[in-house]
Amino acid sequence: MKRACLALVFACAALASAQQSDVERYVREHQRAIVGELMELVAIPNVRSDLPNITRNAELLRRMLDRRGLKPEVWETPSTPLVFGERLVPGATRTILFYTTTTTSTPTTRTCASGICGTALRRLRRS
Repeated sequence: MKRACLALVFACAALASAQQSDVERYVREHQRAIVGELMELVAIPNVRSDLPNITRNAELLRRMLDRRGLKPEVWETPSTPLVFGERLVPGATRTILFYTTTTTSTPTTRTCASGICGTALRRLRRS
């Protein structure tokens, strides 16, 4: 669920200052790439105890942030890496913070399908 939400946030974050119709047009025109990137992200296991895959997740998130014009960094910690991305906008009067965490257990198809990620994927597949 976390990764699906995060991917959708990334897809929209680059368009934060755009008008709603611009966002809708962008999503329509790039839907295949957005869904492909989401599928690439959720294909990597995201279980905290699985450090090699958590590291793969961190690196993929770093690349995703970089493609969107943020200045990403992966910070190594004693447990799992942290991904930080910053985008400074001259004249900005607000700060937006996105925070997520790795899971401690493997989500099942049933739990994902009944949650937000299942709903989002079903809507995208129908389009």
